[in-house]
Amino acid sequence: MIENFDKRIAKRLPNIYGGASQKEAVLLDDGKRYLLKTAEPPRRGDVNTSYTNNVFSEYLGSRITAACGVPAQKVLLGTVTNGNGRVVEAVACEDISMSSGMHMVPASQTIVTDPVSLMRAPANGRRHATLEVAMKILNEKISIPAVTESYFNGMVTDALICNPDRHNGNWGFLINNSGSVFPCPVYDCASSLFFLSTDSGVRAASAEALVARFRSKVTYREQ
Repeated sequence: MIENFDKRIAKRLPNIYGGASQKEAVLLDDGKRYLLKTAEPPRRGDVNTSYTNNVFSEYLGSRITAACGVPAQKVLLGTVTNGNGRVVEAVACEDISMSSGMHMVPASQTIVTDPVSLMRAPANGRRHATLEVAMKILNEKISIPAVTESYFNGMVTDALICNPDRHNGNWGFLINNSGSVFPCPVYDCASSLFFLSTDSGVRAASAEALVARFRSKVTYREQ
């Protein structure tokens, strides 16, 4: 179902989310908070498309992940009127902290070990985004088997949807008010499914070339 977010937005909220995508925080008519991402022009000059497919890759990547039995954030696909008065495609990603009732903490914030400080620490996910660093976070900072299993399940589905952007700001865990740690649903799949490619570009490329393109961009590879 394609949503008309112009009709469903009950309130626009202060944007508390990071990342590079064009986005805003909204409260929809279901009483839940969402991160609303809109289609955007490519930030690279060598891309032969006027708009990226990040909205569709976010939606499909999340839905495919969930269909594989790996928990992923709830996503809705639709349209919204942007600041220029143009109706554009958009995807609404349910706020994980609000839906779970816990604090969602990106793995990049684990340099701080105190749970209260951890919730306030700034994220810098792209630095040191290697498998070695991820394993140190999982084994030394978190050390919760369920979180480790969740991380590797996410890696498997990332390979399936060709998501190269699972840096340390794009995976994490949940902390409740008593400081207990739980796995976090997969979130931010916007860079999956070759979102910068055109249909003709994908059809013209060989399977080997597409795999090589994915492997060249993956951010959790070992160094």
